[in-house]
Amino acid sequence: MIESLTGEAVFVFRDLAKNPNVLSARRYAQFSEWVENAEKTRQGTSMSPRDRQANQYDKAEELITWNTFAPLLKVGPRVKDTLIVDMINLGLQKDAAEYLDEWGFNVQFEKTLPPPPSYLNHLRSTVANHPVRYLRLDAEGKETLEGDTHADIVFENSRLLVLGEVKFMSDIQTGVTYDPNRNQLARLIDTGVRAARNKKLAVILFSPESVYRSKSRLYYYKLKDYRESIENLRADLPHRSLEEITKTFIGTGWVPLEFAASTIHRTAVEQGLLVKEDSQKFYEERKIKLSI
Repeated sequence: MIESLTGEAVFVFRDLAKNPNVLSARRYAQFSEWVENAEKTRQGTSMSPRDRQANQYDKAEELITWNTFAPLLKVGPRVKDTLIVDMINLGLQKDAAEYLDEWGFNVQFEKTLPPPPSYLNHLRSTVANHPVRYLRLDAEGKETLEGDTHADIVFENSRLLVLGEVKFMSDIQTGVTYDPNRNQLARLIDTGVRAARNKKLAVILFSPESVYRSKSRLYYYKLKDYRESIENLRADLPHRSLEEITKTFIGTGWVPLEFAASTIHRTAVEQGLLVKEDSQKFYEERKIKLSI
């Protein structure tokens, strides 16, 4: 069966995305370019429907993150908090009610998380053992051996910091340049422990259910490891004590992208904020079943 390449690409709340306090100007321009290119390929003008660069819209996790969670900025504070708590409860398999406060959750896209000084010191002391010679040599001239981490979506109130990672077809990174064993999930937890300060920390991964259930991605096994024993996480964060981790970190988990998108978009459609057909079109193209 050959799918039709007709119809407009979906970019929800574009005016909201223009706000530099919500998305960076660079990211907004990137989204706009992806949408424009997608529309050109679907109209059969100037670009091939098989051109990977021209069709970044079809697979970009950044745009999936925006289209999925942007409605939370519009639905109203009480409804927003209910939707977020439902996702936390499902991901952590525990009741998050104790972490609610009277101000509610703030929603932030692409939060920057600097590396913990303790990890940078650890990396500096161990990089000489890196298996790749030129990277060992390259590290000698570097002032900092790890850059910032970026959480795709963040829910935060006065008691709890929730860092969300969104995956579509990709997997978590297995390492960073100067540390081949620092996987992306452990890195997110590590930087989150520092960012949480006096709050509690949770980390949730969102991905299509079919991909998760296939057990083909490293994140499936790392989520399982970290849920089974905090010692497994401690082994991946050798620069941190068990006490440091457990004082802040309350757990990690997985939420089907189908659940997040369905509950959020159903509410937005009911409130007249989104057109049902647009929501369905975006997720159906990606073979993500939306229930609205």
